[in-house]
Amino acid sequence: SPEAQPLAALKVFLADAVANENCDVIVATDSATDVITGVAVMGYSSAGWLGQNKALDEADGLLPPDAGAAYLSNMAVAPKHRRKGVARALVAEGAALAAARGCARLNLHVRVDDTPAEALYASCGFVKVGEDGMP
Repeated sequence: SPEAQPLAALKVFLADAVANENCDVIVATDSATDVITGVAVMGYSSAGWLGQNKALDEADGLLPPDAGAAYLSNMAVAPKHRRKGVARALVAEGAALAAARGCARLNLHVRVDDTPAEALYASCGFVKVGEDGMP
């Protein structure tokens, strides 16, 4: 089915991230039902998570990796659980994990024109440092 293929790819992606010692996978659950409400992946640039292929990154117009920084990526919240603090909790847990690894900064990307995400990150203390070629 069309839905099974993306789900299978997501399962592989998350399994790879869980197995990677240079990543942390953050999972938010509903305390009453134990249903997964959100997920995010943390990567650490000092370990090579970012900028693995400098030529391709530059060709794509990506900002250079920030050595010693953590990178919050692939954050998603189930639609019926949005605007309930799940994303904010994922960001807070990501910041705590980054600090525990000694990272001075936490970086992320936001899709162009994703105003709700921009507002969330700004309210969490993030500031825009540039734009790159990611859509």
